Amino acid sequence: MSDRIVGQFLAQSEMIRSKYLSANNNDVEKAAAAFHKDTESKKINTYYAGGSKSGVAVIAPGGEDGVLPDAPPKPAVNVFAGSGHTLGQAAPPPAQPQQGARTDYTTPGAPKTRVRFTFADNSNLMLSVNLAATIADLKTYVTENRPDAAGKPLTFLLTPMNTPLDDDTLTVEAGKLKMATIICNY
Repeated sequence: MSDRIVGQFLAQSEMIRSKYLSANNNDVEKAAAAFHKDTESKKINTYYAGGSKSGVAVIAPGGEDGVLPDAPPKPAVNVFAGSGHTLGQAAPPPAQPQQGARTDYTTPGAPKTRVRFTFADNSNLMLSVNLAATIADLKTYVTENRPDAAGKPLTFLLTPMNTPLDDDTLTVEAGKLKMATIICNY
């Protein structure tokens, strides 16, 4: 057994040395020979991290000399195909806000807050409500502002923990919903 092979074995990480030593009854020469045999047959690559040897050993797949398989060819993309926009072309008309949508449900003189609703289509609705408003009131306000939600059961989830708001008698103040963001699903 050459001193070079034993030296290479002893230069390996503790994890690799202990693996080979335990498999060869703590005989350094037998462990070094087994390690040398494995490194010659499996092509173990040792990587260095920050100038020092890491405990990571990458073994090439079965019998191949570290050659990775070819990746499937990517489909050709023609970036100049399809319709496009030209300078001076008319822009699409801006989206029209819903007419008659009411966002202020407060009573003058009563304490109030704002509640933000986020919908599945990533749109938002900000409502001003009294602290005495209940979850049932909030559901009514949402259906007034979102006609597509009419007649559908609404579920409210309080963010950030996605806590369900199931009790329709819960008030904004009791539920600590001041300046809250509520996810609305229907």
